[in-house]
Amino acid sequence: MVVRPTSVLASGALLAALLVAFPSQGLAGDEPATPKTDDVSDSQAKVTGEDAASADTPAQDASNTTSENEDLEEVPSAASPLNGVSVFVVAKNDASVDGAELLQDMLRSQLENFGPIEIRSRAGEARSISSAMSKNVEDGFRAINDGNEERAVEILEKAFSVLKAHTGPLDKRLMAQSLKGLAVAYAMDGKTKKAAKFIEASLNFWPEQKPLEYAYSKDVFQLFTTVEKARVTTLRASLDVSSQTKGATIYVDGEKQGSSPASVKGLHAGGHWVAVRAEGYQTAVNWIKLKAGQPSNLEIELEQSADSEETAQLVSKLASARTKKAATEVAAALANAIGTDKALVISAQARRKGFELKGWALTGEGITSVRKKVGANLMAELSEILSSSLVLTPKSASAETDVVSLGAPRKMSLVKTEGSDGGQELGPQFEESEFYETWWFWTATGGAVLTGVVLGLVLSAEPEVPKGSLNLTLSRVPAR
Repeated sequence: MVVRPTSVLASGALLAALLVAFPSQGLAGDEPATPKTDDVSDSQAKVTGEDAASADTPAQDASNTTSENEDLEEVPSAASPLNGVSVFVVAKNDASVDGAELLQDMLRSQLENFGPIEIRSRAGEARSISSAMSKNVEDGFRAINDGNEERAVEILEKAFSVLKAHTGPLDKRLMAQSLKGLAVAYAMDGKTKKAAKFIEASLNFWPEQKPLEYAYSKDVFQLFTTVEKARVTTLRASLDVSSQTKGATIYVDGEKQGSSPASVKGLHAGGHWVAVRAEGYQTAVNWIKLKAGQPSNLEIELEQSADSEETAQLVSKLASARTKKAATEVAAALANAIGTDKALVISAQARRKGFELKGWALTGEGITSVRKKVGANLMAELSEILSSSLVLTPKSASAETDVVSLGAPRKMSLVKTEGSDGGQELGPQFEESEFYETWWFWTATGGAVLTGVVLGLVLSAEPEVPKGSLNLTLSRVPAR
């Protein structure tokens, strides 16, 4: 059998064209560089307890987190879009000192019922960076959706470093989102142990997360389900936080835990954010890792703020101002120094049945005089003073109870399935690959190519002609 060379070349060209048009996606690429991971703790904090300060996260200084990569959005120093609100209570005399401190704490705690606001207490205090960092976290999730896990890790690690080192108000949702993004990126890159730790930490800040929010792939979905189930059955940890600074307030994962020393029990294992704040001192923050069933201790010493004396002088002048003109000048200086939009500065004098309050309230409409007697129904009266004098809006009850999702995968598809109780449940339908990435496509394609090659060989072959001589004998048939 003779085969034409041109036919073989044509068949080979056909096969090459198919391979170029539908490249295999299963080829292993270069292993992305794994970011360096170190423990993160404040230089002034002392942590005891096994591995209490290990974090499995990069130990980068917040001031340098954006200089290493020009593509990462830099954190601006602009003020937060939230309304800054300040409340100060000054004792009228020595007999009213303890009462004034108590009233100040109560008024500031009442501020938590209003929003959206940001409590300001001194000049130089860090403002919220949520609006700045949300763009970076969003870019990290875009990289995940584009299949660039290495880029996602790079962006989200730096965003997380800034968030956990920030001494201003903690945005729990944004912190949980950055941790979730790192978990997804590491899981999709095959680093399941690191991914599990970040899922664990993300749940510490936002426990309402659902498996559907991790339906980026079947492996990521199953990893979250595994971590979530183990979290319920794992022994809890405890944390004791103390500071020698008088009046220091302890926060764990953004939640107020009382004054120092504070003992926090029932914490889940994994990463936690701890902050210690005190009037006239610089806030200190720490990122620590707790182990299941083990106690840990954290001692933090605060440094006195250089601007505390300036703030105290302005507050004292405003509280004692007798005329609206004098109060207006001092209030403007105080608002500029602290960076506040609204301020309530009052003096408190203890009376037999409560307190007599006098002072000034600063809002966008100007400054107004405040004169009240409180004591019969103290908490309600203090709340009314804040609402009327500072024109604050109470938080809605629905906002307190609604569960806000951290976001679901952009490309996730949902299908309805019959639940065990006969109702409808939503679940992810994973589309792990395109049609040209599946085994059956390449099996069919290979079969078609092989068939084409064989047919090409058969059709291009010259037929074999028998060779030799042929003798014929003709005989006449007699007629009947």
